[in-house]
Parts: sequence; C-alpha cells; structure tokens
Amino acid sequence: MNALYPNHDEFCINSWTTFEALLSLLKESVLRWSDTIKDIKDIDDLINGDRDQAVKNYVYSYLYRPYALIIARLANNLHFEDLAVILSPHNPNGSNNWGKFASTADAAWPKLVQYLRDEVKPLV
Repeated sequence: MNALYPNHDEFCINSWTTFEALLSLLKESVLRWSDTIKDIKDIDDLINGDRDQAVKNYVYSYLYRPYALIIARLANNLHFEDLAVILSPHNPNGSNNWGKFASTADAAWPKLVQYLRDEVKPLV
C-alpha cells in the first residue's frame, strides 16, 4: 500500500486515515510541482521524468500508460521509443498488469505506437 495513494478507490475519503493520506499527497507532491508546470515539456518531465517519482509510479502502475506515451510524443521526448517498449503490455520485464484490458491492450498498443510515430507531430 502506497501512503500517497491509499487504496484502489483513489482518494475516497472515508476516514481520517484516507483524509490524511490525501492531505499528505497535496503537501508532498501536488503543491510542490503544480506551480512549475508551464508547457508540455514540463508535463512530460512530471510524467516520464524524475520530477516526482510518486506521480510517475502512479501513471506507470495503472491504465494511464497510453497517456504517458502520448505526452512523450507531443513533448518530443528523446526516449519515446524506449518508453513504447517499457510501457508496453508486451514488456516481459515490466509489471504491466492491464487486468481485464490485457487483450485489448495487446491488440491496441502496437497501433497506438505506430500512429504516434507516423501521424502525431511533436508540439515542440
């Protein structure tokens, strides 16, 4: 159980413990970086960089991985191709638990990667 993300219900405040966990998240994470996000490069650094490991782990641990890859492409992240492999449901070294979406992810991931390569031009 991650102290910053107390349960699977994502910030369901149903006790003092979950309230304090959310408050801790705001103090130690969100407020620390929220005023520094100015453009897509900053968003990419938050999601795919080392600005806030808790945010990165959260995005990489759930079904938000496609967003991380899309942001990387829009920001012209030099590690786009590496991220396409790391975040892939096909990565044998990853902890990619797509749950009930696994079969959809298996089919859709290569199409998403190819679309981003061929059709999406970076914003920067």
